Amino acid sequence: MKSSILAIVVAMLTTVADGYLDYRGLLSRAEANATCQDAGRLGLACSSCNEIGRCLCNSDGRNCTITGYQPCPAGRICKQGRCVVGSICTPEKPPEFLCSSPGMFPDPYDCKAYYFCAPCDGTVLKAVRVACGEDLATGTKYGYNPATYVCSNRLTNGECTTLPIPVCKRPFEMGVVGGNSNLYYTCLNVTVGNQMTSTLYPYQDACELGRRYNVATGTCA
Repeated sequence: MKSSILAIVVAMLTTVADGYLDYRGLLSRAEANATCQDAGRLGLACSSCNEIGRCLCNSDGRNCTITGYQPCPAGRICKQGRCVVGSICTPEKPPEFLCSSPGMFPDPYDCKAYYFCAPCDGTVLKAVRVACGEDLATGTKYGYNPATYVCSNRLTNGECTTLPIPVCKRPFEMGVVGGNSNLYYTCLNVTVGNQMTSTLYPYQDACELGRRYNVATGTCA
């Protein structure tokens, strides 16, 4: 399932703009099986920006897990299974989805899922990921439609053909989400701990009820 989504991402991410890369071009490394296939004889793989671990797989090379996490020495980052000198950290996993306002937002990576942001303990917003289902009678699969807030997009062969949000090319790019002018995204650098990375992520937000996002002014009106 994710392999087809990943193929779309790879096809779209043919260039890196000004040294920036959308995090969705890195997600193959977040999958243990894909990561461990390139781990080499020692089986070392990056588990995060500054942690390295070792791959344990079945004899057929599947069902891999990365264990024995160890931090890289100070002044080094993990890259392709090695701790190398560097300060620009590239996340191995997508950042946690952040709720800026209550509502429903598409998963930036998977058209067949969305996030529901609602208050937890009365004040703090919590993100809950929800996967779209399928028509049990026909087997038809659907993708999430941000314009209608329901899973109403009929999928070709049950798979995504486009990304829910355009690929980020530069910081502070903004736009409307999925044809719903109440929702918008802003491309920002991902931070790991206190360190800003060169990887971009489309953080989403919603205008107040009755307002619409204006791309030209970058405000809700």
